[in-house]
Amino acid sequence: CSNEKEIENYISSHLSMLGKELKFLGRQVRMDDGSIIDILAEDDKKTPVVIEIKKGTADDSTLAQLCSYLFQYRKEHPLRQPIGKIICSDASYRMKNACEHLGIEVYFYGDILFKSN
Repeated sequence: CSNEKEIENYISSHLSMLGKELKFLGRQVRMDDGSIIDILAEDDKKTPVVIEIKKGTADDSTLAQLCSYLFQYRKEHPLRQPIGKIICSDASYRMKNACEHLGIEVYFYGDILFKSN
């Protein structure tokens, strides 16, 4: 996969690579504040899953972006508590630690692509 759109296409078609039964709900989902979720899915418990894809190295700004999406989703759907996932090629040490603390799963698309072969 050479760009973020190709990665997004692949992930959308292979959500099971993220470890749970995920149902695809949409790509490039625009929220009321204008922000756009890369992929929106739902797990087997009907929990919304907001997936952020970063082609390069994910860092603090990637985490802040995902947290903003989660906050906005909750504002628009107050009875639903979304969870977040980040898919990237690499991640900064600080971001990995913060994600672990917050319960946000981080996946490396090299691992995901390798698993599918």
